Amino acid sequence: MKMNKLTAMILVSMVVGILVGHLFRTNTTDAAAIASFASNISI
Repeated sequence: MKMNKLTAMILVSMVVGILVGHLFRTNTTDAAAIASFASNISI
């Protein structure tokens, strides 16, 4: 199955976003910083 370049970029972006969120969550212990980060994320 041939993958469209746009589809591949969307999938890569989703995986990168998940990894960045996970890394931020595991490396940040301050609850206020996590809440601030979560409130600033938008689609």
